[in-house]
Amino acid sequence: MAEAERCQNKLDMAQRLVGALSANGVIWEQTVEKTSEELIYIPGDSLVACSFASYLGVFSRDYRETATASFVDFLQARNVPLGPEISPLQVLSTEAEQARWCANGLPSDRVSLENGAIMSCSQRWCLVIDPQLQGIVWIKNKEAENNLQITRMGAPRMVQLFEKSIETGKSVLVENMGEHIDAVLQPVIARNTIKRGARKVLKLGDKEISYNDKFRLFMQTEDVQSSVHLALAGKTEEASDAILTIVKGLIETAPTPSVPAAPSKQPKAKLAKRAATRPTSHEAPGKRARQEADEYWLDACSRAVEADRLHCEERHRAKRTTEVGDVETSRTEPPQPLFWRIDMPDVLKVLSQRGVLPRNFLPVVRPHVTLLYIGGEGSEERAAARAGLSTSEFQAAKQTLEKLRGCTVAIKMTEIIIEENVACAFVDLPKSIPCGSKVPHLTLGTRQGVPARHANDILEEVREGRKEGITRIRLPKPKELRGVLDLETSATYSGKT
Repeated sequence: MAEAERCQNKLDMAQRLVGALSANGVIWEQTVEKTSEELIYIPGDSLVACSFASYLGVFSRDYRETATASFVDFLQARNVPLGPEISPLQVLSTEAEQARWCANGLPSDRVSLENGAIMSCSQRWCLVIDPQLQGIVWIKNKEAENNLQITRMGAPRMVQLFEKSIETGKSVLVENMGEHIDAVLQPVIARNTIKRGARKVLKLGDKEISYNDKFRLFMQTEDVQSSVHLALAGKTEEASDAILTIVKGLIETAPTPSVPAAPSKQPKAKLAKRAATRPTSHEAPGKRARQEADEYWLDACSRAVEADRLHCEERHRAKRTTEVGDVETSRTEPPQPLFWRIDMPDVLKVLSQRGVLPRNFLPVVRPHVTLLYIGGEGSEERAAARAGLSTSEFQAAKQTLEKLRGCTVAIKMTEIIIEENVACAFVDLPKSIPCGSKVPHLTLGTRQGVPARHANDILEEVREGRKEGITRIRLPKPKELRGVLDLETSATYSGKT
């Protein structure tokens, strides 16, 4: 009897399990069907993404989109299966990877994300054209765990640093690359490894160095022109011919950008056509002809990049002119008062130092303590209600703050609160300073994309007893900070508070 009861219990549990998994069975069938359809598009989408990563990294967003669209049209005309939404960025990276890059300091605009995807997927070492020094910050943060080594071309112990890094698998960043690469590093740039039994070695000068697959090389330059001269470093003749083929197939149909007239600056489409019409190494045999073809390609691409840069500058100049016109129009209107605050500029100097905030946090643009909102509510009654004051108390607070405008005020930081999206601090204000904020505080930093006002909600939840996901750092002795009391207006407010 007991055995029969046990068997019945097992049967009941098995039936419940089958019933619970029946819904997943439908989902799995749909997933298999969808994956089968996507397998058809993988070769074509991969071809577009690989071409994008190989040849378009040096150009602006507009030109990348134009060249990609031309290549897609070329493939579709030849019945190559392509997905409904062709995005090289989605093929080369996942959203999780993009989020990690942004957390390490990479700007979140599409061009920067595409550049990050190209660097991460490329089988060749990438040269980062970084005039604004944003890419180098990202590389340093991203490779910090891999013990990044930083050097410059021609540095006294550069070769020894490369030897040690190649053997131990450390990353190396070469800053401020010029127009030429030291000859001893050519095997490293070209990844000319040699098999020695079960291991790989790389010849560096007169030494054979054991090659660690974890080794990574990053090259950075601020000069667009020198980057073009480095473009063929380590390339084979087949790779150079492939580049000329892409010039013929993609750039020939690109629209000519409207750029300001300048000596020796020709539209990139025209230059590309000239480059495409030059004979390749197969058409003009001989080492000298090969060298001439490469030099001509470099010269054409250099001027094409310059024309593309001028085109972007012209577009940005027109945009700035429009914005200036809008600002001039807005200046005719008197600035509207928004809120009273205590500016804390010295706090920003501390926050800008590395290691003060959590690694993936950005410091606030203008650290301040908000005292009293007075604008945007439509009437004093609504503004007073928002601050939890009567109308008479609200008016008295405004008058007091007006009298203290421009005065230096000492506040005391008592406790620091860190949540997954924001870092802020409780502060104590002098009794003579009126405050309509429910929780007087100073926002220190946030994750990228999180508004500073998120600190208000977090601190209210902490006051109400929230403990989950909160790190509280109570200062043994309140830290005194000094700031200037002032009024924020629509003329000075940037929205990044």
